[in-house]
Amino acid sequence: MAKLDSTIIYGSLQVTSDANVTGIITVDTGASTDIKFGQCSDEIAYNILSLNGVLTRSGHIGLEGGGSGNANLYLDVASGGVFHFRNHNAAYGTWDVDTLSVTGNITPTGSIVRTVSVAGYQVGSYNTADNSSKSNPIYTIGTAYEPADTTLGNMYGIGYTNSSSTFINSTDLGTTPSGWGMYVAADGNARIFFQAQSGNIHALGTVYAADFGGNSDIRKKENIELLPNKKINSIYKSFNLIGNEQERVGVIAQELEIENPEFVRTDSEGYKSVSYIDLHSAEIAYLKDKVEKLEEIINKLIK
Repeated sequence: MAKLDSTIIYGSLQVTSDANVTGIITVDTGASTDIKFGQCSDEIAYNILSLNGVLTRSGHIGLEGGGSGNANLYLDVASGGVFHFRNHNAAYGTWDVDTLSVTGNITPTGSIVRTVSVAGYQVGSYNTADNSSKSNPIYTIGTAYEPADTTLGNMYGIGYTNSSSTFINSTDLGTTPSGWGMYVAADGNARIFFQAQSGNIHALGTVYAADFGGNSDIRKKENIELLPNKKINSIYKSFNLIGNEQERVGVIAQELEIENPEFVRTDSEGYKSVSYIDLHSAEIAYLKDKVEKLEEIINKLIK
């Protein structure tokens, strides 16, 4: 084992065995020479660099691992300091942009903190490979609940994908979305999908809220006309959705569309839905008109 006390080195420093540095090593060789702590197959199983002082130089520090041994690297930096991880291009002797490539897991014991608003986020592979039908997970609750490449497995978590993915379907969502969006999955099924391109929310279950509000400000409306007091062909029936035994009450979109297509919406897959808010508003207006006329008749009879 090589032991180096406080030393100034004016050449390259290459350590292929354990190095215990108790003082300060200052390397002043220019930017062309690096400090390398490496391990080859014919060397000892563990190479450990322990710095109790300060290590400074004007070039780079290259940490190389090889063989069957293990290498642990502990890096401490003063407040405000920055570590740079860069890929070295051996063919050209240059360093690429800051990149940290990890083949295993990254397990932080603290938080991942961003220093600027446009940094610290995950970047997908869409610019190099089409990931529109991939699971593209963002978060899972544990290693036993991770998705596969194009399926969710038994995933519990969230991800971002396109509706072309097989796990974004009407069976799990009750409707058929289109476009890109974020999904929420449990036991391998995505039952909530936030459709980013249209702003629609697709959910298989019930949406609970203290209140629902629609755009009613006149400054956001045009083509304003009085609603004609006509009877709406709304025949209400009881039913249950396929795959869900809960009894529901509503209209059939195809039946309503015959005389009142203004209340029916058709998605990109041809499935139809009903805007019940608009439908109920029209029904209330019709009933309100009938109640007002009935009140006039009653008032005349009383007199």
